[in-house]
Amino acid sequence: MNGNRWIRWSLRAGLILASLGPCFVALEPALRVVSGEPLIPSENLIARRVALLRVHVMNEHDPLLGWVLKPNMDNPGGVSTLAHGIRRNGPGAQPIDDGAILTSGDSFTAGSEVLDHESWPAYLQQRLGIPTLNAGTGGWGSDQIVLRAEQLLPVVRPSMVVVSFLADDIERSRYRIYGGGNKPYFTVVDGELVHHNYPVPPFSGRSDELGSARSILGHSLLVSW
Repeated sequence: MNGNRWIRWSLRAGLILASLGPCFVALEPALRVVSGEPLIPSENLIARRVALLRVHVMNEHDPLLGWVLKPNMDNPGGVSTLAHGIRRNGPGAQPIDDGAILTSGDSFTAGSEVLDHESWPAYLQQRLGIPTLNAGTGGWGSDQIVLRAEQLLPVVRPSMVVVSFLADDIERSRYRIYGGGNKPYFTVVDGELVHHNYPVPPFSGRSDELGSARSILGHSLLVSW
């Protein structure tokens, strides 16, 4: 009885899909014309929508970390940075001198949705009176946070390093792709950490990055819409 019911359901589903097929075929070019997209699919639209460096334009690709804040951005009322993508602690010049406190972390450290002088590294500088360098970037895992500190140690020669972790950062260290961006990751082999994805490749929307279904269906504007 259950077998017959399954057969009937499958036949009905097949008939529905067969009847909808011509509608999809007709709607795809119509939707492309209305949206101003090329009639011939040339780009995976899902990859375009989820690619981290296309969504978060303040970031740029970094071969060690995957992504980092762009350097030397001047954005009053938003995010402004110094060399190496270090966030400013407020308006005006902020020299990168030896002996500063170096901080590394995720968006909580970088200061997501707050002004330059409102991040916790900026407040730390105000309280201690010691220059503090904010090297955080949103979306990082604990592996990227530690790599960032190690990357800048010989560059800025700090007197102290503060790394900031949240529970989500430790979870993110499990992934080789996070939020539409490729990232470094580590495995343990014979008791030693093995560094993978170095240099980190830019996110391109390949099937191994999106999954088989989205890498194929993402070329359809109708499906992605």
